[in-house]
Amino acid sequence: MKELICLIGPSGAGKSTAGHILEKKYGYTYITASKYIQELKTDIEAVTGYSYDLNELIAAVSAEMPKGFNEYVEHVFLKNNSDRIVWDSCINTSHLDTVLKHFEKVYFLCFNVPYARRIQRVLERGSLGPNVSFDIAKRKIYLVDLYERALGMGDLMALADWTIVADSLSGLDAELSHFIDQCRPTSVEEKIKACNDHFIIPAKEALITTPLMQYLKKKGVPL
Repeated sequence: MKELICLIGPSGAGKSTAGHILEKKYGYTYITASKYIQELKTDIEAVTGYSYDLNELIAAVSAEMPKGFNEYVEHVFLKNNSDRIVWDSCINTSHLDTVLKHFEKVYFLCFNVPYARRIQRVLERGSLGPNVSFDIAKRKIYLVDLYERALGMGDLMALADWTIVADSLSGLDAELSHFIDQCRPTSVEEKIKACNDHFIIPAKEALITTPLMQYLKKKGVPL
């Protein structure tokens, strides 16, 4: 039975740490946005000779949600041979629906961690750059939160099968153990219906950059 755990929560909530624990301790395959965007970057450079900075590419295809990206996400999942996948990139209902239909069992594992702890985690991993103050990090995370809220993050979290509240590594490990042992998810059909009922904001579509357009056309993705 093909099984998917969707990690849902804002920046700094602990999704990546949970994904690595689920992969190493419980045998799931961990897929992140950066993993399949890195694959896309490699393919674009091979096909077009154009080189993207990875952060620019993430902004182009993830934040802008271009038409055709959903088909690429689906392609990544279909070529993965694992029957047990953890995915931490599901904030938008359109590519969520694209993926869910390929699994018999889907868990929505959500994260509700104190705001100050989230900011501290982002600072610790250095993803905002060097020498960033707590106040600047707080403002940047607030802007990210606004974007994710616009895509319906709050509605998606309301559909949780299980919610993680731990703000320490040992607490997270213990909660994941309880989740694995005890969680019984709602059906995939119920999840897709609930997503369609909850989400009223459509995925934002934008003009996509020339190298990405060339790549998607070469792959036969409908644009």
